[in-house]
Amino acid sequence: MELACRIQGHGTPVVILHGLFGNGRNWAGIAKRLSAHHRVCLPDLPHHGDSPWRGGLAYPAQAEAVAGFLTSHRLDGAALIGHSMGGKVAMTLALTRPALVGRLAVVDVAPVAYPPPHGDDHRAAAQAMRDLAADGTLAATSRRADLAERLAEAVPEPAVRAFLTGNTRRDGDGLAWGVDVDQVLADLPDLVGFPELPGHTAFSGPTLFLAGGRSPYLKTAHHAAIHARFPHARRETIPEAGHWPHSEQPDAVLGHLAPFLATS
Repeated sequence: MELACRIQGHGTPVVILHGLFGNGRNWAGIAKRLSAHHRVCLPDLPHHGDSPWRGGLAYPAQAEAVAGFLTSHRLDGAALIGHSMGGKVAMTLALTRPALVGRLAVVDVAPVAYPPPHGDDHRAAAQAMRDLAADGTLAATSRRADLAERLAEAVPEPAVRAFLTGNTRRDGDGLAWGVDVDQVLADLPDLVGFPELPGHTAFSGPTLFLAGGRSPYLKTAHHAAIHARFPHARRETIPEAGHWPHSEQPDAVLGHLAPFLATS
């Protein structure tokens, strides 16, 4: 599978993996600033954006798709950054194909299966998105602001609605989703989980975990799970950020990522 990708800059390679419902453009601002010293690649993950909508969203399948991308673009040993779903893809790849990953940065997610009610908000959003496509509303709507209003009952947070409607594309006189919501709904149990790997499996390379201080996804309680799989990990917190530190506090994120990526 050939993943769609945007590449900019020159220098040591950095590959950034976006989160669920997103695409590589979500990290364009960070990528532009990193590109002064790095060759930055922003792939769309499977079933997202312009990449093929096939293969499923289970983490081993996505990790293999990224492995193929790294190999075909001769990016073996690249630094890998992943946010949320993309963070779990990045961790899975580092654990199963460590030779492909030089260093790893994980943004606001842990290598754990999250218990309920984690995933309920994703299910509600995906179901609402599917309903708007099925009843013709999506194809009849030309303005993203109008589409966001239609999502308000299922997705009450304005910032999340803006994020979801931002991943749309023009389709005739209306819009189409830029994510395969049917596959999201089918694979949601896998997405809130994490692959079961042999107990000795670990990634020994340099690893940075960045937590949003106002997010429930990466907490002190996850310390043991992190260090069992990533023994050289260090954890940093961005106090005023939620689950999207790269959009909420980009300067703080860069303040951690830039020196981590520059370290030989």
